Amino acid sequence: MPEDLLRTSTEHIAVQIAKVLNDNHIESVLVTGGGAKNSYLMDRIRWNAPKTMVVIPDDTTVDFKEAIIFAFLGMLRLRKENNCLAAVTGASRDGIGGAIYL
Repeated sequence: MPEDLLRTSTEHIAVQIAKVLNDNHIESVLVTGGGAKNSYLMDRIRWNAPKTMVVIPDDTTVDFKEAIIFAFLGMLRLRKENNCLAAVTGASRDGIGGAIYL
């Protein structure tokens, strides 16, 4: 049944996230994006990672996370600071991505 598949998938996601939080002794985590609006998922993460405080910001932050992140990356670019990290992208080194056209 679809609801069983959704329940199993949600539990798997919660367990995997909680494992990372628990294994790394994360005290608090900020959750944004669509998952933050899934109260069942958030409850399961809290259940599986009881030592981690799960923080869900206001709806504006949740809804516009991508825009906020890209604004931050743009600001780093303007300041000529690395905005592409090798640890995140798999690149051989950190770098400054993007271009500025006047």
